[in-house]
Order: sequence, then C-alpha cells, then structure tokens
Amino acid sequence: HVAYGNGRFVALGNNGIGPNANVNGSSSAVSTSTNDGATWTAQLLALTLNPHDFPPSLNAIEFGADRFVAVSSQGDIVTSVDGQAWTTAVWKAQYEGVQIQFNSVVYGNGRFLAAGGNPGGRGAFMTSTDGLVWSDPQPL
Repeated sequence: HVAYGNGRFVALGNNGIGPNANVNGSSSAVSTSTNDGATWTAQLLALTLNPHDFPPSLNAIEFGADRFVAVSSQGDIVTSVDGQAWTTAVWKAQYEGVQIQFNSVVYGNGRFLAAGGNPGGRGAFMTSTDGLVWSDPQPL
C-alpha cells in the first residue's frame, strides 16, 4: 500500500523498505521516500495506544487534505503530514458494540472514507473532510 503527497511516497508493509527494513517483522512498518523512490527510510509506527496492545496493523493508506491517513484492522485511523510523525485520529472504532476492522481508505471530492467490517460480518464506514475529525460509524 503506497500513497504520494507533500513531495514524498509513504508505503505500508510488514517489514518496510530500505536500509532499516525488517523492523521487528511488524505490520506497523511505515517507509518514506522523498527522492522518487530511489531510497527509503523504514520505521516502526510509534503511537500512544494502550500499553498492553500491539501497534496497529495498517491495511491501507491515502493522501488528501494535505495529510496521509492510514487505517488498521484494530479500528484505528492514524494521520501524518510527513509520513514519519503519526497521530491517532480514531482509536478502536466500533459499530454496534463490535470493533471495526478497517481494510480501506479513499479520498475524493474533498472527503475521506474509511471502510471495513467486524467479525459479525457487518460492514461500516466513517467519513472525514480533514482526516482528523471523523463521523460516527454508519452501516454499509
């Protein structure tokens, strides 16, 4: 999963890309490149979450509204303007009392849309105009 914006590529992956790749075998690795993909810097996504949780497993990334937005299978939505410093916009989103497993995020017509499902098979989505403030989950 790769997005481009603000003069850089940002890629998600199990181990990252470049000389710092294989960041603990984590699916929370984020790699950035500011020279058209010639070189990459990998890092483990560092967020302030519950200390008993693993870092979120990022499934998709998009660029819009001057920021990168990534979604996780643990119901998290995270944002960054540079692909290196990340903040949590949504933590463990739930629909009908069950955590949403986000698997996609897109940007178009001035709006982000993050979508996924839950173990019960119910699909849900959330929207945002800036990537920071999100709507309540709605059914698909």
